[in-house]
Amino acid sequence: MSTSITSPGLALLKLLVLVVSGMFLFSMLGLLVGSFFYKQSVLSISSMNESVGFLRIVQLFSSVGSFALPAWWFAKREGYQAPSFFKLNTPTSIPLFVLTGILFYCSAGFFQWTIDVNNAMHLPAFLDDVEKWMRQQEDQLATLTQRFLYMPTTVDLVINLLMIALIPAIGEELLFRGCLQPIFGRLAKNAHVGIWLAAIVFSAIHLQFYGFIPRMLLGALFGYLYYYGNSLWYPVLGHFLNNGSAVVAVFIYQQNGLSVAEAMKQDGAGRFHLISVVLSAVITIFLLYKFYQITRQNGLNPETENHEPKLD
Repeated sequence: MSTSITSPGLALLKLLVLVVSGMFLFSMLGLLVGSFFYKQSVLSISSMNESVGFLRIVQLFSSVGSFALPAWWFAKREGYQAPSFFKLNTPTSIPLFVLTGILFYCSAGFFQWTIDVNNAMHLPAFLDDVEKWMRQQEDQLATLTQRFLYMPTTVDLVINLLMIALIPAIGEELLFRGCLQPIFGRLAKNAHVGIWLAAIVFSAIHLQFYGFIPRMLLGALFGYLYYYGNSLWYPVLGHFLNNGSAVVAVFIYQQNGLSVAEAMKQDGAGRFHLISVVLSAVITIFLLYKFYQITRQNGLNPETENHEPKLD
């Protein structure tokens, strides 16, 4: 993993400052740019009455400023060339990219089951008010998501693939796997702890309480692809496929006459038999193990960086 020239505690503090600063500055910039092009007040952003175009501009600026740029600035301030720090220029393997794609489609059944389980969870009775607030937050986010996912044209599809799939795949992986995961690993003196701590933060920062568990598990999967593959391109691809396939599915359903809400329900329909869930989980674990084996055999895994490739 990339190592910092400062202590992990100080590195974490620096990263936090950069993220908060980038989030504030670029959110404000997005509001100003959006209000200029769409002639809408920056003071009414919380009303949810703005045009989708205005909201998309704000989202794009916020995403870049909250994730990609802080991570890039962090690498520079630590004295590294960013491509080297994030392992964007390390050797990669086409079979591993193919395996990453297969892995994510085979894991869909298991992850959809975790979404259903998480969504059905209830807090104890004495936390009823908290649960009501959490549900309200989820409903508001769902309303915003439906507005984003209204895609009457192919142009809307391309914009959403950029906004929901490509930019988050790059920016979030730069921050969570490229920066936070190594820092947490150094703090805990254990790479696996670092992977799971970064996955927990990755899930928590999305503020989707009823999607916390599946997003945490997804983050851990991204983390292991980064750790075993020794390249950020594998989790970036997995992240893009995960988000992009959902966008494309909703677009296709809409083209077939369904509303956005109906399309989202169809995409999230996941009443699986237990055997299919178990099979999906077993295949996912097996494919991740094969990913690990290939990286070991080809000397790509960080555990073998200073050793000769293991031969069968």
